[in-house]
Amino acid sequence: MLNKKFKMILSAILISSSVFLMAGCNNTTNDDKKTSSVQEKQNNDSLDNNVTNSSASKKHKLIYYTYNIDTEKLISHEKNVKELSVDNIVKELISAGVLQDGTKVKSFKIEDKNNIKTIFVDLNDNFINFNQGSSAELLQLQCFANSLIKSFNAKNVKLTVEGQPYSSGHIQMEEGDLLEFK
Repeated sequence: MLNKKFKMILSAILISSSVFLMAGCNNTTNDDKKTSSVQEKQNNDSLDNNVTNSSASKKHKLIYYTYNIDTEKLISHEKNVKELSVDNIVKELISAGVLQDGTKVKSFKIEDKNNIKTIFVDLNDNFINFNQGSSAELLQLQCFANSLIKSFNAKNVKLTVEGQPYSSGHIQMEEGDLLEFK
């Protein structure tokens, strides 16, 4: 019996407080409505800016390779960048000492034939380093190719220097030669 009375009193309190709250919500002035509307618009604008900023600041994973000349092993590195580009990969490889200063990308494209992506890249002649041995040159080529292949999820790379197949004192590529991931 006591439990029943307690439930009735609690229900009455809840109903009366709900009515009181609802009446208070309906007594807003036009100024309150304008303020509320402005705050709502600012909140929506803020949300829109956050979406825009988050997509503008979206990071891409750049993967590049360096090498240890003593062990002749390649070392994989990852870096988040705003834009995934061959220029950014070249900058990282220059910074890491894999490529020479002044190496520039002259052209770049990706072709997808039968779900096999091939990267075509033409570099300036600063890419060729005549002051290294054949092992270092081979490692440099493999670091460059692996960096492009992994970053762009491709199968192979067609490399040219100044529009011609790569050619140095140690390695000479033919017209149809492709570099693959190793």
